[in-house]
Amino acid sequence: MGDDRHEQHLAEADLLIARSMDVVAKQRALVERLEKEGADVSEARKLLRVFEATLNLMLAHRDLILRARR
Repeated sequence: MGDDRHEQHLAEADLLIARSMDVVAKQRALVERLEKEGADVSEARKLLRVFEATLNLMLAHRDLILRARR
C-alpha cells in the first residue's frame, strides 16, 4: 500500500476514533446520571462495554496502520 493510502487510512481511523471516544464519554455520563437517579443501568452498562470494546478494536486497527507505514 502506498504512503498516501496509509495516510488516508490513518486519517479515517483517527476520525472514527475521535467520534467513538465522544460516544463512550457520553454513554459514561449517561450511566452516571442514571445511577444518581436510582435507575437500573444494567443495559446502559452493557452498551458502554460494547462501545469501549469497539473503541479498543479501532485503536488496535490504528496501530496496524501505523506498523504498515514503516
